[in-house]
Amino acid sequence: MTPIDHANEVIASVRQKTDRAILFYSCGKDSEVLLDLMAPHFKEIVCVFMYFVKGLDHIDNYLRAVKARYANVTILQVPHWTLTRVLRCGLYCI
Repeated sequence: MTPIDHANEVIASVRQKTDRAILFYSCGKDSEVLLDLMAPHFKEIVCVFMYFVKGLDHIDNYLRAVKARYANVTILQVPHWTLTRVLRCGLYCI
């Protein structure tokens, strides 16, 4: 069984239980493939995007394009779970 076949089996199993899904979406190729596999099967998919810096144009443009491509997608942006530690400790700061 290929990874795509396995993903499709899991998607079908989840779809039997609900018509809505949550996808933690990173804007990466794996997230994009999974969203593309899921989109035809669910009434609503909530894509949760965790940011370190909110409002970056290149990210917002990409998320808008995803929303335009998939009518059943809602984008939810939330702070990355490590952001408070990053800010407190000064990680990634010069």
